[in-house]
Amino acid sequence: MNVTSIHTMNPGSLLRLLSPNNNSRTPLHRLSKRTVLLIKISVAFLALLILLHQIQTREIWNALVHARQAPILLALLLLPVNIYLHYRKWALLVRLESPKKNAEIFYSLLAGFTLGFITPGRVGEYGRGLFLHSIDRLMVVGLTLLEKIYALLVIYFFGTLALVKILPGMLSPRIVYSFGVPFLLFLGVAAFLLLNTHHWSTWFEKPLSIAQEHAKIQSFFRGFFLLKRPQAIRLGFLSLLHSLTYISQFVLLLQAFAELPLCTAYSIAAATLLTKTLVPITVGDLGVRELAAIFFCSHYDIAPAAAFDASILLFGINILLPSLIGLAMLVKGRAFVTSQKG
Repeated sequence: MNVTSIHTMNPGSLLRLLSPNNNSRTPLHRLSKRTVLLIKISVAFLALLILLHQIQTREIWNALVHARQAPILLALLLLPVNIYLHYRKWALLVRLESPKKNAEIFYSLLAGFTLGFITPGRVGEYGRGLFLHSIDRLMVVGLTLLEKIYALLVIYFFGTLALVKILPGMLSPRIVYSFGVPFLLFLGVAAFLLLNTHHWSTWFEKPLSIAQEHAKIQSFFRGFFLLKRPQAIRLGFLSLLHSLTYISQFVLLLQAFAELPLCTAYSIAAATLLTKTLVPITVGDLGVRELAAIFFCSHYDIAPAAAFDASILLFGINILLPSLIGLAMLVKGRAFVTSQKG
């Protein structure tokens, strides 16, 4: 299957290809996946309804009307920076296997945004390989996982620091530090391992010898061993910049609705983003992100409507808008192929 044939597929066909064993899936399995998606959509819808009932739409609208426009505009202007850094990470990983063109890599990234938006837990992003011609798609799934691990490591680090700062005012400091400090040490070990993937073949020699008998496992992890230390350090640096850009967008949106010290705003933003990654129970993290933002903002006497608006705007700028751009590219590509056939 080539890139041209991918363009002619409908979204349902694309989603069916996301599983490597899509031909063997039973009707019950397909039903269960649809059930999970419906549950996540329902949970998101219910959470938003509860929030809207508690806050009231009038308060949300008033907060939006009186928000400062400059920080919102700056957060929007950071979107191209966000996408560019994401692209640079993805290009670095893809080119470990194949010297793909910039346009093809960028297309696969944005298409992955769209598939991630319409699938539970954003698993659709693992389908980026569908939009890359002549490449081991199972290895691309592994590369996507590797990219997400790096990104999560940064979010977990800043989020844990934020919780250590915020939670002692709500819980016993002893409880907070007894969990926070060991977790930060764990993240340090994880960072060391990720920056030394070239040693993995030695560290995991026995498991690898077993994996050699399973071609799929070998393909999935091949990208991990192609990542040498210089590329790993570069990927870690890009992941740091990307996550800080994302957090900064949230900080700007919070500043649009409430005047906060930068340290406080960054703490709220990082803690909120950590929480929503730990509780991926809704589509697009809708509801979870808003609840977390309201919870942490309440510690600093910030109105729930302000926290809700900042969180929803973050969703619109960083998730909805890129997904719509990716969808437009998919539709345009399909229309072009159709006209060529005509």
